[in-house]
Amino acid sequence: MIKRLLACLLLLLSGLAHAQFDHRHAAWNGLVGKHVRWLPDNTQSQVDYAGFQRDRGALKQVLDAMSAVPQAEFDNWMLFRLFGEPRHLDWIEHEQLRPLYKDPRIHAAVNCASIGCPALRNEAFAAVKLEAQLEDGMQRFLADRTRNRVRDGRLEVSAIFKWFQEDFERGEQGFAKVEDVFAKYAALLSDKPEEQARLRSRTLPVTHLDDDWSLNGVGR
Repeated sequence: MIKRLLACLLLLLSGLAHAQFDHRHAAWNGLVGKHVRWLPDNTQSQVDYAGFQRDRGALKQVLDAMSAVPQAEFDNWMLFRLFGEPRHLDWIEHEQLRPLYKDPRIHAAVNCASIGCPALRNEAFAAVKLEAQLEDGMQRFLADRTRNRVRDGRLEVSAIFKWFQEDFERGEQGFAKVEDVFAKYAALLSDKPEEQARLRSRTLPVTHLDDDWSLNGVGR
């Protein structure tokens, strides 16, 4: 399942598998490594969109490499059709990643370029470390107290856990209820042992924070 999930994630963030395509994703890694910056808490990132604009020639080369993949090669590597029909990122996320691969941690990996979203990763997803990347993204997201936290005897969490609650209740990753997520990552959500204990016993009331749709650009 992980390798199948990788195929879609690479389409989102890295380009298409192809005989002439750079499977190391050096060009994309170079761009995001340069223009996506982890903030000091290592749970949030900001994007230098002006920097991407200055490097638009390099970005165009990445996009051109994706566009140059012929459908015959694409069909040999990918697990769903794209060419010949109009597709968009919502189709990849909501019709492929979520229903077919069912790993709820994708919600900490697929980024919508807003401050309220989980952090954009500053590297391409790669098969040899995809499991670690997904788990690292989930941990950074849950540890980000601007998005998920215990406050005044209540657990305040991202609206993602309301919008996609069913994804966290399918039994994947040991989650049968969304509260199981908070129990597993209790040590990231609070530094206080008594609050961690209540998270693990699933006795803290839960509210959902309003999402911040501001652009996650540098300078915010």
